[in-house]
Amino acid sequence: MTSLSTARDRYNAANSLLCLLQALEGRVAVVELRNEMAVKGLISQVDGFMNVSLQNATVQGNDDQHYHFEEFFVKARNIRYVQIPEDIDITEAIKNQLEGKPKAHKTDMSSTTKAKLARKRQKETLKFIQQQQQAEKNEIEPQPPGTSQETDE
Repeated sequence: MTSLSTARDRYNAANSLLCLLQALEGRVAVVELRNEMAVKGLISQVDGFMNVSLQNATVQGNDDQHYHFEEFFVKARNIRYVQIPEDIDITEAIKNQLEGKPKAHKTDMSSTTKAKLARKRQKETLKFIQQQQQAEKNEIEPQPPGTSQETDE
């Protein structure tokens, strides 16, 4: 996992899908670019701004030619999509990234109302995703985030 240097980087990683992209470090993935090109390679690093460094990258150009690079860097603003490999459990990857974050010291952002609300929403969203997965198995309709499951009896 990438070491995030500032509290702001750690906050952004925990409150966006940056943590999912960081979970792909050490894996081969395809990054589709805004200019209709695609880059396939081993993701070696994802920084706090969502810039991606790849190793042993193959770039498919607009002319359908393939170009090979030992290292390739993609700025975040040039990324259109990142194809998540099928063997990755997205929910589990996000959960592992969020639990794996260093919590040795509290930052100012971790005690704000906004941060607490964001953490609450993250937990609700993860619970909702788990309910959807359970519903697929049991054919039960999941409860949307923010609603309680209590019934009046």
